[in-house]
Amino acid sequence: MEILLNEKSSRKLEWTEEGKVIIDGKERSYDLLKVTDKLYHLLLDGVSYRVTVQALNTVNKTAELELNGMRFSVKGKDEFDVLLDALGMTRGASNKVKELKAPMPGLVLEVCVSDGQTVSEGDALVILEAMKMENVLKSPQDGVVRLSDITIGAAVEKGDVLVKFAD
Repeated sequence: MEILLNEKSSRKLEWTEEGKVIIDGKERSYDLLKVTDKLYHLLLDGVSYRVTVQALNTVNKTAELELNGMRFSVKGKDEFDVLLDALGMTRGASNKVKELKAPMPGLVLEVCVSDGQTVSEGDALVILEAMKMENVLKSPQDGVVRLSDITIGAAVEKGDVLVKFAD
């Protein structure tokens, strides 16, 4: 697991079966005791910390914590988030898709949108027949489509641009 503290410093955490935590490659001993729903006592390498949870969002994996009176924002990334980052699949405004490419060779059965049409994430854009199966290619984001030169019945190769997205 990785955590980002105050949107600045990143730390890598691993928990061992022996009840230890490895922080950035260094094994440390810890004990965590829940006092109330929002108050915890942390003993890390023999040093005592009072941890108060100010805010917690389990969906976004974020928390606002107070550690001995000092406030920290924490964002967690589990192994799947780290893998998506490594593959360049992290969502966000900086990762807008500029074009939709054919994921495999096939025949264009249907073009579900028109040039200049506004679409939402998940809207059907093109239906492609490949290996005797119909594959509905959906929009990966909200945006305005610009159709390339695709026509119904046309054969496409893997990587051919089917739809472009306006900036």
